[in-house]
Amino acid sequence: MEIKFQTQLDDESRKQITRAIQALVPDCDSVQVVDYLSGGWGNRNYKIEMSGESFVLRLSEEGQQDAETEIRYMQIDSAPELVAYDREEKHLLTRWIEGYVPESNPLSPTQAANYLKELHRSIPTGVSSYSAQERIPRMYKSGNASAADVRLFTDLDWQPRTLLGCHNDLNPWNLLVTSRGIRTLDWESAGDNEPLFDLVGLTYGFRYNDQQTLQCATEYLESIPDHQFLIDTRIAYLCREHAWAIEQVEIGNPRPEVVQQIHEARAEIQRLYRLRDDL
Repeated sequence: MEIKFQTQLDDESRKQITRAIQALVPDCDSVQVVDYLSGGWGNRNYKIEMSGESFVLRLSEEGQQDAETEIRYMQIDSAPELVAYDREEKHLLTRWIEGYVPESNPLSPTQAANYLKELHRSIPTGVSSYSAQERIPRMYKSGNASAADVRLFTDLDWQPRTLLGCHNDLNPWNLLVTSRGIRTLDWESAGDNEPLFDLVGLTYGFRYNDQQTLQCATEYLESIPDHQFLIDTRIAYLCREHAWAIEQVEIGNPRPEVVQQIHEARAEIQRLYRLRDDL
C-alpha cells in the first residue's frame, strides 16, 4: 500500500496514520492523507482520499464507548456512513460529508429545537446509558479537583426526569449542515440520558442567552419547562464540561482552550446558582 501525505505531520503521527489505514483498508493500493481536521478534542481526524472518493479517518485517543455500542448508534441516518472500524483500537473510517459546521452561523432556537426533536426520535433507547451522576464525580476525582469545585455538582442533587437515547456531546463542531439536512458526528458518548442535557449542550455551543435557551427548551418540549429543572440541567452539563477540563489538565493536556473552559464553566455555574436562588 502506498500512502502519500499532502499535509505536514510529524513522524509519529505519520506512523500512527499508516498503521490505522493498513488495518482499516488493507486491500487499498493507494491512499492520500489530504488534511488534518481541527475541532476534535478527544480524537484526531484526517481527510483522506482513495479510489477517487473522500473519507474521514478518526484516530481514537480517548474512546468512551465499546466498539459495538458506538457502531449501533452510527446506524441512524443522521450519523456519518461507516466504511470501516478497527474494533480493537477504535479507529474508524467514514465517508466524507459536504457541509459546514454551524459555529459562526448558528441555528436559531426554533431550528435547534426541531433538529433535536428529530434526532431524539431516531436515536434508539436502551442500547447504553450515560450517567452524569457517576461520570462527573469520577472526573473531578481523577483531576484532583478542589473540594469547592467538587461541591459545584454534589450540592446540586440533579437527576434525570426522562431517559431517552441521547448523543451527550452535542455542540456546533459535532454538527454538519448539508443540503439534505443536519448530520451528527462523534457518537462515543451516546446513551440514555435526560434529553434536556443534549439541548443544553446545543444552547451553550450556539452561545444562546438565557431567553434564547428558554425559547429553545419551550419549543422542544412544546410546553413551558420547569425553570428550576432547566437551570439545574444547565449546571449539571457545565459541571461535566468543567470536570472534563480539570481532568484533561491533570493528565497532561493543558491547552489554552482547555484551561479557558475551566474558568468559563466555573463562572457560568456560579452565575446559574445565583439565578436559581432568585427563582
